[in-house]
Amino acid sequence: MNPKILKILNPILLLTVIFTLVGLVGYNITELEPWRQLHFISGALFFLAAILHLILNWGWVKASYLKRKKAGK
Repeated sequence: MNPKILKILNPILLLTVIFTLVGLVGYNITELEPWRQLHFISGALFFLAAILHLILNWGWVKASYLKRKKAGK
């Protein structure tokens, strides 16, 4: 885990979620193409950033959720 990268990546994740939702709402209200494009592009960027976030935090995920239970417990 690299805290310097995560300090940049976490706000990017937040912004991409906000833009994805704004694009979705804007498209549902007006049905204009720029809103759909905003939704699609920010959704794709969110997906990539989320994968990178998961990769950077894989050690924590493994330690927290993928522990093997010891025999007899």
